[in-house]
Amino acid sequence: MQRPCPLPFRPHTGQEREGGEFHIRHLQQLGNEPARGVDFVLKEEKYTDRDGKEKYRGKWARTRCSASWWPMPPPSAVQVCAGRQLFANAGNMKCIDGLDRYFIMATKDNRRVALSREDKLAGKYISITKALAEGCVRTVYVEQLDFPILITKQVFKTGWSAGTLYLSGNDLNLSHHQMTTIYKKRWKVEEYHKSIKSNTAFQKSPTSNVTAQKSHFVASILSTVKLERLKIRHGKNHFALKSLLMKNATISAWQKLNTLKMTQNNNVCKAA
Repeated sequence: MQRPCPLPFRPHTGQEREGGEFHIRHLQQLGNEPARGVDFVLKEEKYTDRDGKEKYRGKWARTRCSASWWPMPPPSAVQVCAGRQLFANAGNMKCIDGLDRYFIMATKDNRRVALSREDKLAGKYISITKALAEGCVRTVYVEQLDFPILITKQVFKTGWSAGTLYLSGNDLNLSHHQMTTIYKKRWKVEEYHKSIKSNTAFQKSPTSNVTAQKSHFVASILSTVKLERLKIRHGKNHFALKSLLMKNATISAWQKLNTLKMTQNNNVCKAA
């Protein structure tokens, strides 16, 4: 089974200033999900939005896929890219397909597809919601792409509520079960996202310049990598490890405080 590569995500920093946007790349390897690269997108261009407020933006969109994200040389163990709806645009699909890699991406339900090449040439497109049933796969054509893609539909039911997920990929030989299983591995990115915000203070940078922000982000990422190593070694998750470290740090601090108190009392006795 080819190992999937979840596409980058952008955690929200809560800051709207120059240099506040970045990408983190994840490559799944040997069952672990470490961050393999960080791309900082500098917000150097100042503009005015519709409300008349001045903001900064980068020179390229954060939803853009870059060929430099892929490990070299091309014959790599990472061959499948799993991405959420934010990255499911024609530009990214063309980029990945042009690198002879495969992608599986969540697709919005408003996308229109053609059921055959003839329908595409004739401009006959229908909604993806009407193109297939639950648990089935179908080869379709998209207006912005020159190659066909495979789509499938997955329905989640929890109590009285239900949700629908549409997946699209360029490997036409996959089944519904294979597509959903590979895409499910992308959830490790969300777990990483949760851990890096909760355990290593990723969003709590007090800085206001680009260099200091980068240093804080990199230190936070390295701390999460160390937590991942401890997780593999001791079999505990990041939150349990953080609680254990905080507990031991508190015990050590109290022991040091008691030692200082005893030293102070001894000095007082000697002085008397």
